[in-house]
Amino acid sequence: MIKKISQISFAIIMVIMFAGCKNTKQKLQEFVVKYNATASSFKSENVTLTTARGYINDNKIELRFETDLELNEPNKTLANETFPALLKDMIDKGQIPQELVKEGVQFDAYYLADDNTVLMKQVINKESLDGLLKE
Repeated sequence: MIKKISQISFAIIMVIMFAGCKNTKQKLQEFVVKYNATASSFKSENVTLTTARGYINDNKIELRFETDLELNEPNKTLANETFPALLKDMIDKGQIPQELVKEGVQFDAYYLADDNTVLMKQVINKESLDGLLKE
């Protein structure tokens, strides 16, 4: 009787453990779905819309930040000053999970002008994470 209870308990524990373990690809998919579901509540100066797109085979997530800024040199300068700070803040708040970056997922973040041209691109990966967090 005790042996059967032990076996059943062991089986239940194993099922719970395997159900709780997610691989990186599953975490990537879940992040993209959650990010896009909450994107409408995202608030940041000049940002009108943000979206995420996952590339499972490349282990990459693309973050797009559409703005109301025109493409010109003063706005490029502004983007170079504010966009890294925005990304750092998002990492600090867990909106960009360090866990995924440490597991090898690369984030390509684009800060876009009002005509969808790139004002600034920032790559967040294992190599660039520490530098971004120090800024």
